Amino acid sequence: MQEEFMKRLEGKKADYIYLGITEDGKSRLTIPIPWEQTAHAMNMLTPNVYLSKEEVSDPEIMEYLVSHTKVRSCYIFTPLENYEFLSNFAEMEDLEIYGGDHITSLSFMRNMKSWMMLHIENARLKNLEEAFPEDRKIDFFLPMCLSLQACEVEDLKEAVEFTRKKSLAELIICRKKTQRDERERWKEVRTTMYRYYDLKEEF
Repeated sequence: MQEEFMKRLEGKKADYIYLGITEDGKSRLTIPIPWEQTAHAMNMLTPNVYLSKEEVSDPEIMEYLVSHTKVRSCYIFTPLENYEFLSNFAEMEDLEIYGGDHITSLSFMRNMKSWMMLHIENARLKNLEEAFPEDRKIDFFLPMCLSLQACEVEDLKEAVEFTRKKSLAELIICRKKTQRDERERWKEVRTTMYRYYDLKEEF
């Protein structure tokens, strides 16, 4: 398995590994773009290396990625049982997770102190503490975009307090029909662009 993976890394610069994770490790022809602003979409670091669910749990592959590369983005298109491997990638700038039904904590983000784009789907979270830690790097010239689709977040305190120091460039909240209306609550999070959507269909 590792030999096949190494072939996929041929010609890739170690400082510029952008991961895509799919059920079978095959690449996707299209990438969802949650961002409203064109500039933010153009800054997306889209996958150039794909892994399967099985490869993600291979310790040799993970060890090689951690010791020989800097993973700058990760797009997870298939539900995983565990996302803790992401904590190894401190250089992460973009993180998109689809089908995150098993996510109840963002502990895997504890080392990502310079992320710029974060999109998560279907998570059930107590708070956003790991995404907005007190020692988070602040660069006023780099945008931070947050998109939560059909997620539940009990406490917004960390996000509210952080955005008093640096506002988000973009905040997108999508709610399912069965979820409560939270337009006003999310307005406490300071952002340049705020979009709130009610999803018509369950998924």
